[in-house]
Amino acid sequence: MTEERPDDLAPLGGAMRAEWQAEESELTRAAFEQWRHARGLVDLIAECAARGDILHLTAATATFRGPVVEVGPDRFTIAAGPGPVDVQVGPDLVLGIDRAANADVGDTPGLGIRFRARLLELETAGVTVVVGTRATEVRGRLQVGSDHVVVTQAELERVVPLGAIVWVRVDEDGVR
Repeated sequence: MTEERPDDLAPLGGAMRAEWQAEESELTRAAFEQWRHARGLVDLIAECAARGDILHLTAATATFRGPVVEVGPDRFTIAAGPGPVDVQVGPDLVLGIDRAANADVGDTPGLGIRFRARLLELETAGVTVVVGTRATEVRGRLQVGSDHVVVTQAELERVVPLGAIVWVRVDEDGVR
């Protein structure tokens, strides 16, 4: 048996559905806006890594280009040029995101180590590094302190506060 509906309820049902869809669209838009305003730079970089985007990074004294291969709470690593570059997230970065040129990526990078921990890895490896600051680049071996690094090359030691370091990479000629 077919249930009949009065003709005057059909327009009311359509209007109610349209109102419900409009409310749902508004709630979805508001949730997206809240999410977008709450995400940080590391979150944005992790999204780039997941998509395989190529970053064009201007970091103080240098520029680098490549896909993100690791993301940490206060740093990220891009595969650029002769080797990976570890970048400390801070005010001296300008990022260009090339979504059209996705790199071949495997799994989405997990949450990596902090920037200071990465510097300790480089110190332990005993490699010569290039340290990029806001104003200059220094080369040498690292000795990591609690809030600074000492970069030693021959007899010259340069002390650099951790907050002044924008990026670091293994020197092309500096492997033991």
